[in-house]
Amino acid sequence: MKTGTRSFVWGGALAFCGTGCGGESSEKDTDLDTARDGDLVDDAVTDSDEEIDAGDETDTSDNCWEGNYSVTTSDEAEALKPYACVTGNLQITAPALADFDLTNLAWVAGSVVITNNPMLANLNGLSSLVSIGGQLGIYGNDMLGNVSGLASLSSIGSGLVIQHNVSLASLAGLDSVSVVAGNLWIEDNASLSCP
Repeated sequence: MKTGTRSFVWGGALAFCGTGCGGESSEKDTDLDTARDGDLVDDAVTDSDEEIDAGDETDTSDNCWEGNYSVTTSDEAEALKPYACVTGNLQITAPALADFDLTNLAWVAGSVVITNNPMLANLNGLSSLVSIGGQLGIYGNDMLGNVSGLASLSSIGSGLVIQHNVSLASLAGLDSVSVVAGNLWIEDNASLSCP
């Protein structure tokens, strides 16, 4: 039973929540990853139809990974560990990944997608991430209880999407975000309460 939709302003953007941001979804169709299969559609987390693949490009002398990078295994996360930046998109979709260490990563020029990681409990591996040029999408991570690992993040260039994270109980960690250009969608996070 749908009991209504609450909206609130955070960081200058409008978010739509089901009542209490819990298990009830809003009436609004968001065209996001509603199938929870990692496929990005329409205006979800990236604006291109380009597939994100590990090894798309190579590193540069700036200690940046040039191009898109996809983490689907712990070995792929380990391979990205020495890099300070990614010039394309970063996607983390690794069903067996419980945690990862990308603490050298300071910025991603494109979007960051963290989706369908059923074992992932936190985002502490992104503790040095300061800036995302595209969108930040966090969805379908069943064990994710918090986003406190994102405490260094200060700007998101093209929107924030947080949905379908059933254990997410707090948005603490996003307190330092002063700029969210674009839309802010927070919905269907069963353990999360709206302010």
